[in-house]
Amino acid sequence: SHFMPIRSASRFIIILALLVGTFFFYQALGVSSGANITLSTYWEKFDKKSIQGLIEEDKVVFVDITAEWCLTCKINKTFVLNRTPVSPLLKNNDVVAMQADWTNPDDNISGYLASFNRYGIPFNVVYGRFAPNGLVLPELLDSKTVVKAIGLVKGHSLNTN
Repeated sequence: SHFMPIRSASRFIIILALLVGTFFFYQALGVSSGANITLSTYWEKFDKKSIQGLIEEDKVVFVDITAEWCLTCKINKTFVLNRTPVSPLLKNNDVVAMQADWTNPDDNISGYLASFNRYGIPFNVVYGRFAPNGLVLPELLDSKTVVKAIGLVKGHSLNTN
């Protein structure tokens, strides 16, 4: 049998410690229900039917399926979505940021996830002219991945001014 290389093992431990630390940090804050939805004003309510029309207007649509009980969703928000360089991109006129709250069971959201063969969250997908069916992002986000995905679906780099 072979063991995980030291580097990836220690990296795993660091990530685990961060996750646990963040969890207790949120517990200590007493994050109230719905806090994630009121955090940012630029998020629109998820509306699957409007996505195709937005793509035709040459918009990028960034979908975030989240829930109050989803720890990784909170980590993605805190460390990537609500921070530079991603946050200014999501506020860009070329981008429509949509958020669906799955804190309580919702058949529309479950069905949407199932259409991508996914049954859990976090779930983030970016739509654009070059990805009309959506480009699914990894569960644990990082800024570089999100910025690159938005640029890819648009077909060129977005102007962030």
